Amino acid sequence: MLRQGKVLTGIAATTGLYLATQGDIPVALVRSDDQQIIVVRGFNLMSREDD
Repeated sequence: MLRQGKVLTGIAATTGLYLATQGDIPVALVRSDDQQIIVVRGFNLMSREDD
């Protein structure tokens, strides 16, 4: 699970902001600094089945 402030290491990505997805569903805005990925903002999205 991705939560705000969580750090992921060992992922190769150039410096910048990225949209993290699970399939087609956006789950977080993340920032890369060439060595690690940091969750900037996690999204609390409901599926249509949760309504």
